[in-house]
Amino acid sequence: MTAPLIAWLGGIVGAKFARPLLIGLAAAVAVALLGLGKCRYDAAVIARHDGARNAGIAAQGRAGEARAADERRIDDARIRNQTQEITHATQSIPDRAVSDRQHARACLILRRQARPGDPVPAGC
Repeated sequence: MTAPLIAWLGGIVGAKFARPLLIGLAAAVAVALLGLGKCRYDAAVIARHDGARNAGIAAQGRAGEARAADERRIDDARIRNQTQEITHATQSIPDRAVSDRQHARACLILRRQARPGDPVPAGC
């Protein structure tokens, strides 16, 4: 099989250079095919690795979203409780008899805690 190729190349480059040229071309083709195979293998390994990594990242992301949702619920409950405490604090004045100084101080505290639009008790 190589004899016809050597004869054909011998007509183009000369009989002396035909055989080494054919060996060099065969080596170049073999190296190119090995390189192509290696690249395809590397791409397959990288794809498998990326798939596993992406699955891990997605699982961590879902866990993080669940933690964030829990934290949001806790924060919402805390804010709701603080808002109720502030609202109830500005809607009432002590029931027991207090001195004028204590009454004035309570009214001052109620005014400071009140948000814009909150009603201030009539006694203040």
